[in-house]
Amino acid sequence: MSAIEIMHIDGEWRPAASGNTGEVLDPADATVLAVVSEGGAGVAGRTNDGTCLPGAGGH
Repeated sequence: MSAIEIMHIDGEWRPAASGNTGEVLDPADATVLAVVSEGGAGVAGRTNDGTCLPGAGGH
């Protein structure tokens, strides 16, 4: 199993602001494949250059 506890946001690798992580499960047998950062509403709709996508809501 691998742990990916950072995300690429605004051109930088950062941990989730909330610190929350989630498990990615194998659908065949429900074993944990990875633990990943959970991005929240604060990063939804952002592009790699830090700008917002149209309709992303006030970033």
